[in-house]
Amino acid sequence: MASLLLRAQFIGVPLMLVPAELDMMYIAYSRPAYPFGALADRMVRTMIAVGA
Repeated sequence: MASLLLRAQFIGVPLMLVPAELDMMYIAYSRPAYPFGALADRMVRTMIAVGA
């Protein structure tokens, strides 16, 4: 994540927009994680450990 922030700074993203960028990254990472987490809650634990 730090490399993305450094890259944004390198290409000219203003420093004041860094908190907004962090929020956008958090949303982008958490959106797909929620359905997969809900699915994992319904699965049998041994299936998750095996990766099936």
